Amino acid sequence: MMLTFSSSILIIVCMTSIMCAIPGVFLVLHSCALMSDALSHAILPGIVVMFLCIHSLDSPLLIFGAALSGLLTVLITQALSHKYFIKKDSAIGLVFPVFFSTGVLLISIYAYSIHLDSDMILLGEVVFAPFKKLVIAGYDYGPTAIWNTGILISIQILCITLFFKEIVYSIFDPEYAYLSRIKPTIVFYVLMIITSLSATIAFDIVGSFVVVALMITPAATAWFVTNRIIPLLCISCVLALISAIDGYLIAHFYDVSIAGAIAVSNGLLFILFLVIAPEKGILSQVIRRRRLRNDLKDDIVCYTIYSNNKKLLSIEDIAHILNWSTSSIDYHVYNLERKNFVDSCMRVTTHGIKYLRSSYPYMR
Repeated sequence: MMLTFSSSILIIVCMTSIMCAIPGVFLVLHSCALMSDALSHAILPGIVVMFLCIHSLDSPLLIFGAALSGLLTVLITQALSHKYFIKKDSAIGLVFPVFFSTGVLLISIYAYSIHLDSDMILLGEVVFAPFKKLVIAGYDYGPTAIWNTGILISIQILCITLFFKEIVYSIFDPEYAYLSRIKPTIVFYVLMIITSLSATIAFDIVGSFVVVALMITPAATAWFVTNRIIPLLCISCVLALISAIDGYLIAHFYDVSIAGAIAVSNGLLFILFLVIAPEKGILSQVIRRRRLRNDLKDDIVCYTIYSNNKKLLSIEDIAHILNWSTSSIDYHVYNLERKNFVDSCMRVTTHGIKYLRSSYPYMR
């Protein structure tokens, strides 16, 4: 069945988002999220050099050249980091601007007369992707972008399925990986190759800037919900899919860039989870701190009553001792009565004494 133009665009952006989100999870876990930014820019000279060699924008060799350029970026970055003791983020900041600016200069000098301009490189244009068809023996098999993203997603899932244990050990416990005869360095370079391929395919669809958002934002957003790898992968892919659909609808409604709208949608989802995430969100942390503050004040009031247990204290007496308002003392005494720490006669119960002594072992 032939796809309509709109459905082709929607499928392409959804598959591109998922393709970028999968390696993005491991980049975030590996604490090298900035590498996605480096690779999305550093692949440019590989594309340009390969184009100057074959003079075709439709050749799959462009992907090979871009992946080679990305791998070279990783090798130089690792060499600077390990052999010359330059911090990894500094090494990334040194390498990828050189590669990216080299690519821009090569375009300006040798490819200014063809459709390989800097605006498309930076921003991309999804609406052009459905026009590049996979034609074999005269039969149209649909947009090339769908096949490229589908094949790479399959490779990513296959690698995760076959080498899940090796990936986990290499990320979280490299020393144990070495003892288990697993090579974390090889795992890292395989991850970088897959990331380079993902960045290369996404580069042609959404541009270099948006690739970073597609790789890092879903994983960073999912981190607010879970820190287990499999759920993290699943939630990242779901969030990437939601952002892609939402971004496409926003772009269609407001007639703006689809890639930019998807990036904005990713950012809005991140902000939403930052605020409302159940454990790591801002609201939950505010509520937790308030609850802890109230519990601590309850303990202070309980200890005050306990230390003066020989004489009955009124609400006003406790307020005078602690220099708090009577309404605040009344509220905390009510909480203590609900916890069965204080009885109606303003005396600490046996349960309250056990709690104080277990929570504060040095209390007399």
